[in-house]
Amino acid sequence: MTFKSTSIAIFTLLLLCYFSKFSSCTTLQTIEEISENDLMNLAISEKPSVVLFYSPYPESEPPAVLLEYEKLPQLISSSPLEINIVKHQINTFNTLPQGFVINSLPSIKLIIDGASFEYGGPKTAVALLRHIKERFMKGLLTVSSKQKLDILLQSEKTVLVYFTQSAFCGVDFAGNSRLVRIKRSLGILANRWGSMVRFVLAKDVNEISFIEGFQAPTEGLVLFRKRHPFYVSYPHEELEPEMIDDFLLENAFSRVNVLNRTFYEFFKKEKLAMMLLIANKEGNEKKIV
Repeated sequence: MTFKSTSIAIFTLLLLCYFSKFSSCTTLQTIEEISENDLMNLAISEKPSVVLFYSPYPESEPPAVLLEYEKLPQLISSSPLEINIVKHQINTFNTLPQGFVINSLPSIKLIIDGASFEYGGPKTAVALLRHIKERFMKGLLTVSSKQKLDILLQSEKTVLVYFTQSAFCGVDFAGNSRLVRIKRSLGILANRWGSMVRFVLAKDVNEISFIEGFQAPTEGLVLFRKRHPFYVSYPHEELEPEMIDDFLLENAFSRVNVLNRTFYEFFKKEKLAMMLLIANKEGNEKKIV
């Protein structure tokens, strides 16, 4: 083979490799394809879910939204969120289970606690991830791996974690009344405290890699913060939101912009926790004495 023919062969191979990105060589294997029956299971899943509904397409020409959606698992992996990310191809709207209303395709729905929400923003992976964080990280988060809890504790200033084990809560949370009450209490607190404290339900997580010597309780609340001591255990059996409020007020922050404990007790008595916490800023604030 001459030098000229060799060069032509190499050039042709490079062209084939380049154009193969746009041909049937494109593979979409990252995200699970689910059936109509699987859709109903998402409504009762303890994890939130994101579902892409799309129509059939030529194998060699996957739609842009599907290519973007395939990037989502990789982006989610670096966040503390644990989410079901799936897709479902439909040929007719009549085959969808009750509760799934699709007006156009492609369509992306977010499902949490049995309720579904239509995503109406830009259909790019980055924009979708931003919306998922805004939607799912406002309330009570559920994690079931040490890796996800590590990410969360390292990225947030103040985190209140309820540790529990599957042996105490059964297959699902609905079967255990105590855990249902705990989730309800933590959900109320998550809405009350907003982004100042992150509330987490950690299932089957026994340790935290970057806190040496920490051993998670079999069942109980622990507050994590960015100052020594880095964690404080909740000392009571009762898990009423008002009692947890008092625990957070006394332990979540080291400084508050009030003169003395008299004002602190007044804020506690009147349940004006938000005003007290908003005043918590770095600077020349005086410590409570």
